Amino acid sequence: NSVGLVGVGTESPNRNLHVSGGAGDVAFGITNAATGTAASDGFSITVENPTPDVAIRQRENNDMKFLTNNTERMRINSAGNVGINTTSPSSGYMLHVGGSSGVHTKVKIEATTATGQAELDLTADPAGVSYLNLGDENSYNIGQLGYFHSDNSMRFRVNAAERMRINSAGEVL
Repeated sequence: NSVGLVGVGTESPNRNLHVSGGAGDVAFGITNAATGTAASDGFSITVENPTPDVAIRQRENNDMKFLTNNTERMRINSAGNVGINTTSPSSGYMLHVGGSSGVHTKVKIEATTATGQAELDLTADPAGVSYLNLGDENSYNIGQLGYFHSDNSMRFRVNAAERMRINSAGEVL
């Protein structure tokens, strides 16, 4: 238009690039020689119809990276594992928070109000155990908190060995 706004599917763009569609999904796609050019290739951002949910899709069997200050901060790998501050989320962990040299790795879970509840829900693995692993890149579970559903006990590992257990009766062993 006369002020330099570009419209695709609209004669009245109101943004620098305004893509509008009809009754179906509206998508913006990016492909290259490595991905192919079909609708099922590359990367896309879609406003779905009729919901209108927004979907960001990596259509290839590859990772999706998120960068700030020209540095990778988060990655979702092709298996769906999320890594924060790591370029290679560990397999078997849906969330892997990495550390930086000289910086403490912290995860904060906070209620939004003074009367709210902050929760960390660790779902059991197939063996019926929920783990919270604490460690470093060389020894990811040197410290561990585990809840064993088979006998309803909580076990604490320090320096890679069980040091304390609370049984289902609340007794500390």
